[in-house]
Amino acid sequence: MKSSNTFRDRMIQAHRMRGWLLTGLAGLCFANAARALDSPKPLSQYVHDQWGTDRGFLGGAVYAICQSSDGYLWIGTERGLVRFDGFKFTLIQKPLPEAPPIGPVRGLVSDADGNLWIRTESPSLLLYRDGRFVDASALFHLPQITFTANSIDNGGELVFSGIANQTIRIRNGAIEMTANTPQVPGIIISLGETRDGRLWIGTRDNGLFRIDGEHVSNVSLAKNLANSKINSLLPVSSGLWIGTDNGISFLDSSDRIKIDLPASVSRLQILALARGPAASVWAGTDHGLIRISPSGTASLDLLKNGPGQEVTAVYGDRDGELWFGGAHGLERLRSGVFSAYSTADGLPSDKNGPVFTDAEGRTWFAPLSGGLYWLKDNRVGRITLAGLEDDVVYSISGGSGEVWVGRQRGGLTMLKQSGESFTARTYTQADGLAQNSVYSVHRNRDGTVWAGTVTGGCSRLRNGVFTNFPASNGLSSNGVNSIVEGNDGKMWFATPTGLAAFAAERWEYYTLQDGLPSVNVRSIFEDSGQVLWIATSAGLAFFSSGHIHLPRNLPEVLREQIFGIAEDGLGSLWFATSDHVVRINRDRLLTGAISESDMQIYGTEDGLLGVAGVDRDRSMVGDTDGRVWVSLDRGLAVADPKIALNYSTPIKVRVESLLADGNPVDLQGTPRIAAGSHSITVNYAGISPSAADRVRYRYKLDEADR
Repeated sequence: MKSSNTFRDRMIQAHRMRGWLLTGLAGLCFANAARALDSPKPLSQYVHDQWGTDRGFLGGAVYAICQSSDGYLWIGTERGLVRFDGFKFTLIQKPLPEAPPIGPVRGLVSDADGNLWIRTESPSLLLYRDGRFVDASALFHLPQITFTANSIDNGGELVFSGIANQTIRIRNGAIEMTANTPQVPGIIISLGETRDGRLWIGTRDNGLFRIDGEHVSNVSLAKNLANSKINSLLPVSSGLWIGTDNGISFLDSSDRIKIDLPASVSRLQILALARGPAASVWAGTDHGLIRISPSGTASLDLLKNGPGQEVTAVYGDRDGELWFGGAHGLERLRSGVFSAYSTADGLPSDKNGPVFTDAEGRTWFAPLSGGLYWLKDNRVGRITLAGLEDDVVYSISGGSGEVWVGRQRGGLTMLKQSGESFTARTYTQADGLAQNSVYSVHRNRDGTVWAGTVTGGCSRLRNGVFTNFPASNGLSSNGVNSIVEGNDGKMWFATPTGLAAFAAERWEYYTLQDGLPSVNVRSIFEDSGQVLWIATSAGLAFFSSGHIHLPRNLPEVLREQIFGIAEDGLGSLWFATSDHVVRINRDRLLTGAISESDMQIYGTEDGLLGVAGVDRDRSMVGDTDGRVWVSLDRGLAVADPKIALNYSTPIKVRVESLLADGNPVDLQGTPRIAAGSHSITVNYAGISPSAADRVRYRYKLDEADR
């Protein structure tokens, strides 16, 4: 089909009305892809999303959850099969138009080829592949029985059991009957194959059985599982997890029961089991969700009292997010880019100011209302030395085991660790400090300390002696907002009257005539490439190669007031503004070639409690692990750049329909479009239940676009 400008214009217009993409072209979708639940933070730190009828969930009670190879999330429910694309839920009660409604869907499982198998309450089995539903019972000539359990074997093939305890495998497109399962008494309700090739069978009333070749063993008596209801089986590399009406057990590779969980767990009905990232195990119970770490520790944060709290389905998707549901609808746990800390985690206040991270792994922070605290390993400590508990801390710096604090009234205080406690030394005007109100403090690599005051200029403490630089003696302003030591040793000062630099006992000044967008410089930061970033009241600038430059094509979000700047371990810049937290590609920002895909704006869906920055020096800093800490209007948060990097992972694009001059085109096989067609519309979607609102598209016309 020959392209022309007229044809292209029509195509572009069609895209603006509804997304389009030529089927032969490569489409890339970028989404929030990896949020693995593998960090040691409490369950309360995860982002918890819920969908009930108030958010469009249509299915009623949830029995099963699974993801197909095209990215859709599928939910087996009381009302039928529900498909979720990240935006909307679609209830599918008649996947086969010529057949009656399928009724409740009890089981969902995806095989090694990405095909989705759908187990209903009726004597039928459905298959979803290549975007179409197929009657698997007819396709594979399955026995007309109601299937009661399903699983995947070690090879990724299907195993099903049904009434009369017929157990089948569907291997390489053919049926294999599993020998001796009719010898298992009772109704089979759970299945699992361990690494050694043994098939484990859980029954509704008669406990656990094992099939090893041709031999059937009743292992219930030996394992204290006699007459137990085995609701769920989860094979893992080291053994088998067993969920019953009386708690959970673990059978190791030597067939020994090994589990040491709180006694309260044994009083829970374990209704569903699933694997999570980092070898964690998640269990749905009659009172909510529990997590078991690889070390065997159970987290019970998500357990709830009262009726209607049962979790009957649990599923870990390919992006590392955990989906679960029950009578209350569908829920999701995901580890956002940020871990946020608030008063609920032991912080004294949700409103904090300066932040500093030391080499010992402590994060120091100061509430806006006063005091000084530190956070380490989810523990919060308070400093009560030198009257700090009754003073407001404006700024924090440090190095070589020292922590330096600039105070509202009490001058300059140095803290040093002594065993499990700290010692303090405070400097005031009586010691030579220019003023007792210190807004910005900075400790140099050589141990020199600079203190920028509110109205008294700047003081330098070297070898125990202060040298003061007021406006009458070198510094261009008596107010100092921020201090930075450059890689070359030059000192930089942000002031309300411009940018000042100090080197070799000489001062340099930069104002509007030198390219600053405003003389009111609020914050400065030097990145790993030795570029000095300058946040002014009129926008962002940077100093490089001896000159001040204004970034070209500056994103609108960086035209807000900037309160904090930092760099993560992967080289991205982070900004805290009056209304946003932003990660941006540093090199693209420098060259002015910034595009939407080079920038990410974060919000509460990423784990933040608030999005507005705070007006304090160093309210955003990087730590030795490459993470970024930020104080916000609500809470203290830390960002993991490795998770942020995965926000640009390509996902699959699905073409949903094709129209030529408004008429549908059959997508089965090779689509054919009649010659002379004037308009083509392709409806498509990048399927990402994890973060549909973050999906971005790139597309081109073959032989027309570069």
